Amino acid sequence: MHVIAGCNIMYNQGLTFPPVYSYLYEMQPLVTYTVVGFKYVFPFLTCEQIYCLLSAICGALFIVESVNFVYRITSFRKIFILLSLFLISESFAISMYPNSAIFAAVFFVCALNRLLDGKFYVAMVLMVIAPLYRIDILIVYPVVFFIFLFQRKSVKESITRSVFLAVLILLFVTIGYWGLRANPLTALTGYNGMNETHTVSLRK
Repeated sequence: MHVIAGCNIMYNQGLTFPPVYSYLYEMQPLVTYTVVGFKYVFPFLTCEQIYCLLSAICGALFIVESVNFVYRITSFRKIFILLSLFLISESFAISMYPNSAIFAAVFFVCALNRLLDGKFYVAMVLMVIAPLYRIDILIVYPVVFFIFLFQRKSVKESITRSVFLAVLILLFVTIGYWGLRANPLTALTGYNGMNETHTVSLRK
């Protein structure tokens, strides 16, 4: 609820970079501005309602795009893919509460489908937006290399395209975080601190 509290403060006091108050802003900066932006458009809704509604919409889009993606690379029947997806509880549970992970996930899976369509730069834009919602989505980006291989490109060409895409994404994501006055390295330091704390407690 800290994100929602920060959104309420920003909506009442005006836009600031970074927000006066938020939660893990350094790793998910675009969430606050998305919720506040919709709050200006739909002032009769609360920030909490907007955040929950957007999470639910993204969850539905994530399922649709995921089914389409798996269908395109396997040709399995979509009904079986959908049923298989529901065996992974997080695939639908993630949209049942407000969170930034589903925002990043839906942009990424949409990007994979655009890559399959041959829309390289559209996919790149989507893959730049996704980490602005949640920086740790970057951990799954290496799968792009295998998408190029699936498209029957040579290993050399797949590596070249992957590296080119990675450089562009890192460049624009860095610019995006700088513009939003966020430093994702701070979040990584926090994770490391938590890991060290858990290690010490286990040793005791």
